[in-house]
Amino acid sequence: LSGKLQAQTRAYGMMIEASVLRRSGQYVRAIDELRAAIGLADLWRIRYELGRAYLDAGFSAEAFDELESCLERRGEASAMFLDDTPTYRYLADLFYWVARAQEELSMRGASENYRAFLKLRPQGGVLVDDARERLRQASL
Repeated sequence: LSGKLQAQTRAYGMMIEASVLRRSGQYVRAIDELRAAIGLADLWRIRYELGRAYLDAGFSAEAFDELESCLERRGEASAMFLDDTPTYRYLADLFYWVARAQEELSMRGASENYRAFLKLRPQGGVLVDDARERLRQASL
């Protein structure tokens, strides 16, 4: 993807490279790669990944800013790849990550975002279990 001519395609290639860097613990390099990708094409999914990278790196305020931007642009989550394949499912996880950033910044609203996430993803999984546990601990 990174070798293609279209800026959007190259930006997605950079996003994939950044994802590999993030998963290997190279958070700052991943952040740099994602910011460069946004310079090519300001895409919802890249901002989402940038928010997650900031959160993983411990930059909660920056993570919140990017993830909140994704909430404001949530309509873009319905057709990210412009290929008639619905992608709105990505929006559910966004509420979890916004709540995590809010929680780390001691901001109000984390519980509401965890509940919004659980409403959209009630079936279970790692994030669902974590959100339920965080809500349980918050209500003690």
